Amino acid sequence: MIVVIVFIIVSAVMAHKLVINPEAAVKSSREDQLRSYVAQYNMALLRYHLSEKKWPRTLGEISSKPGFLRELTPDPFTKKTDYALAEINGQKYVTSASTELSAAGKPYNTLTVNAARKFIPLAADKTPPLAELMGYKSDLK
Repeated sequence: MIVVIVFIIVSAVMAHKLVINPEAAVKSSREDQLRSYVAQYNMALLRYHLSEKKWPRTLGEISSKPGFLRELTPDPFTKKTDYALAEINGQKYVTSASTELSAAGKPYNTLTVNAARKFIPLAADKTPPLAELMGYKSDLK
């Protein structure tokens, strides 16, 4: 009985938040989608780099080769497949082309995503190599 009451209260609070701020709920959902897509594209980028021994110039280069990435899904914020490849310290990372601010207050085009689907700021002195970011253990340079 107590579990049912707690469930009803939690459900009511969540529904109330959705009604009060539906824009925030929509943005949160789009952010979740973006994190999922960028994590998937970073994994494809890493697989491409490990296989081809070079970085691609564009994501289109990855999706045109069988076995890496079937197709690009439109960015939930730009509604286009205009993802960018950012280069830092000889490594490449996928990022959104959107300049819209994330929930954390950073533009999406300054963030990439790790294997845990968390946003990571792109910074020359702080961004780990892509293999490490995606949880791949190697001496990849």
